[in-house]
Amino acid sequence: MEKIIHILGDGGLSREFISFSNFNENYIKIYSKTEIFKINFQDIIQNKQKVFIAIGKPSFRKEVFEFLLANGIKPDTFIHPTVIIGKRTSIGIGCIIQPNSIISNDVIISNSVFINCNSFIGHDVVIGDYCSLMANVNLGGWCRLNNDIFIGTGAVLIPKVKINSNITIGLGTIVTRNLKKEGSYFGNPAKFMI
Repeated sequence: MEKIIHILGDGGLSREFISFSNFNENYIKIYSKTEIFKINFQDIIQNKQKVFIAIGKPSFRKEVFEFLLANGIKPDTFIHPTVIIGKRTSIGIGCIIQPNSIISNDVIISNSVFINCNSFIGHDVVIGDYCSLMANVNLGGWCRLNNDIFIGTGAVLIPKVKINSNITIGLGTIVTRNLKKEGSYFGNPAKFMI
């Protein structure tokens, strides 16, 4: 008998993740935001079941990740078979990397990072904890992302850009300089909005 696979999050990203994962849907249990904090950890631990965090909002994913660790659960990492990963790249725990993404050489991806379809991560990039990269994001070489960063679909960061924590980069935004102030950035080139 197959083991239950626990998917934390019931929004669009979790539905995409499930459809791309090819898990047997008869053995998937999906948890809404309110159900996550009522999980029976004993069953998961005793039966060595897999747990994936499919949540886009970095702050909530961080809360769930830390809650799991505090209860003895180490979230699993999923890397779709079509993902290309270069040499000397490291990937933390609790990450999800969706189809057709390319991760170059000497990249560091920290814990609980979500990388959506068709994204490109250049060489020597460092991605901090709890970052979310939506589909078709392009990070040039040597970019540095601190923790809790959300990057919208189709955004581009030129090489060597540094992004501080708690920043949202909007859909299609082109980042040509370091972003330091917490908040949201949109446009070409990226401008602080809120």
